[in-house]
Amino acid sequence: VAKLDLLFTRAPCPRICVGDGGNEIGMGKITEALAALPIIPAVTPCEELIIATVSNWGVYGLIAALSARTGEDLFNAFDPIAILDDLVRQGAVDGTTGVAECTEDGFPIEVGLGIIAQLRERLAAHLPRIG
Repeated sequence: VAKLDLLFTRAPCPRICVGDGGNEIGMGKITEALAALPIIPAVTPCEELIIATVSNWGVYGLIAALSARTGEDLFNAFDPIAILDDLVRQGAVDGTTGVAECTEDGFPIEVGLGIIAQLRERLAAHLPRIG
């Protein structure tokens, strides 16, 4: 894994990070809270930190927030299944199970797709161009 912390800390813009286990870049924002856990946490901080059960799901929440702000359905910009398929073909494994399969931290992709569907439903109720 590339050590991108130096580039990240020098970014001339607000840094938004998403994490689920403490080892993700940006988790240095909550170093004290992570100190009690039996892990070696990341120490690089950020301005805004989104914590989720699965990082991908936190990103889906961020995409929903950006969709609400822009009035556009930004979920149309990517295909989670195609992305996972491509990653697995290139040798990626699930971070929880260690198995080369299209899952998100041990959860079937259908769970993440369900989260996206729920977020899109909520957006559609408030923004006519989404849905």
